[in-house]
Amino acid sequence: MKKHIFLAYRTDVWHSSKELVFIGDSLQKTISQLIMYEEMTKEDAKQIKEWMQTQGNNRDYEWFVEKQNINDFVE
Repeated sequence: MKKHIFLAYRTDVWHSSKELVFIGDSLQKTISQLIMYEEMTKEDAKQIKEWMQTQGNNRDYEWFVEKQNINDFVE
């Protein structure tokens, strides 16, 4: 079974630049940490679960989460 990590980025509104803010071992833990420490909203969490990113939230940043395999070759 492959193991995964989740890389959470704060991006600009166009997702054209990003800053890594958290690395987690499950999507739910990653979302929970972002809610607790980085002002992620419940609506943001819903969008992350659906699309792995947020959009259209009328602020100067968005969220993007990337799932990566660990101990595995890049395809």
